[in-house]
Formats: sequence, structure tokens, C-alpha cells
Amino acid sequence: MCEEVQVGPHAVSLLWWRRMQTGFLSMWLFVGLVSAYDAWLAVKYWDSLDQMERNPACQYFIDLAPDDSSIFLRVKTSGTLAVLSVLASLYRNRPRLAMPVTAAVSVFQFGLLLYLTENLTGWR
Repeated sequence: MCEEVQVGPHAVSLLWWRRMQTGFLSMWLFVGLVSAYDAWLAVKYWDSLDQMERNPACQYFIDLAPDDSSIFLRVKTSGTLAVLSVLASLYRNRPRLAMPVTAAVSVFQFGLLLYLTENLTGWR
């Protein structure tokens, strides 16, 4: 017999629960790693980032201090930490809801990764 664990009012198999934990952790880490890669690229290409950045909110923070990347990176990091914290909290309190939400954020981050890779390396 397969062991069961209690998830809220539901009893689920331990194997299913382990797979769900692994899936969530993998997507959660992917979101953080793509964000870290994006921040690294921002530092690497800081001198030309004001021409390359497409996000108006990011452009605003770049314009606040064009010679200093620290404000931009602090805001970017704060946003990433906020998203990762919300996802972790959602997973802790409502794991069945957290999975599709985290998957959607992961898909968005995958699109961002493709966009960054294509625009910087010319990869197609």
C-alpha cells in the first residue's frame, strides 16, 4: 500500500505529494535563476541598457540614476523576491492553486529567457 499524507482536507499518496513538491521547487528555482540571469545581463550591458530596455517601469528606474545600476538592481531584486515569496506562501497554504500559478510564471520566465537569448546572441 502507498502511504498517504494529509494536504488540507484531502489525503493524497506520498508519491504524488513528492512529485508535486519536486515540480514546484523546480519551477520556483527556474523563476529565480532566470531573474538572476536577467540581472546579470543588466549589469553586463549597463552602458547600453537604456536603449535596449523595453519595459517602461524598468526604463524609469534606469533614468533615475543612469550612471548607477544599484537602484535598478535593488528594485529588480525586490520584485523577484516578492514574487518568489508569494509563490512559496501560496504553495504552503494552497498547494493545488500554487502549481498552475507557478507554472504560468515559469512559462513567462521561459519566454523572457528566449527573448534575452535571442536579442543578445542572435540565436534563432
